[in-house]
Amino acid sequence: MYDRYTGELTKENRPIDSVRFASGFLWLIVSDDPERTFNEAADHIIYQANNLCGVAREGRPHAESGGFQQRPGHTLLLLDITPGLPPRWAQIHLELFASKVIPAFC
Repeated sequence: MYDRYTGELTKENRPIDSVRFASGFLWLIVSDDPERTFNEAADHIIYQANNLCGVAREGRPHAESGGFQQRPGHTLLLLDITPGLPPRWAQIHLELFASKVIPAFC
C-alpha cells in the first residue's frame, strides 16, 4: 500500500518526504507464557476471525494487516486488541511488547 500510494503521489509531482504510514497487526500478542495466553484468547480471536471472514464474503472493505517491515514513513504501529478481553489483560501484553519487542528493533 505504501509503494502504491507514494508512486501515485510521485506521478502527480507531489512530495513524498513527509508521508507517514501506519502498519497494523491482527492478533499480535506478546506473552511470557504463550500456551496460557493462547487458551485465554483463542475464543475471542476465533470470534473476531469469523466476523472478518463475513466482511470479506460480503465484499466490504476492511483494514489490511502489515508485517514488521522497515520502510520509510512507517512511524506508527497499530496493534489490534482482540474484542472481549479485559483491558488489563491487553495492558500486560502491550507492556511486554514495549519492553521486549520494540527494543529489539531499535
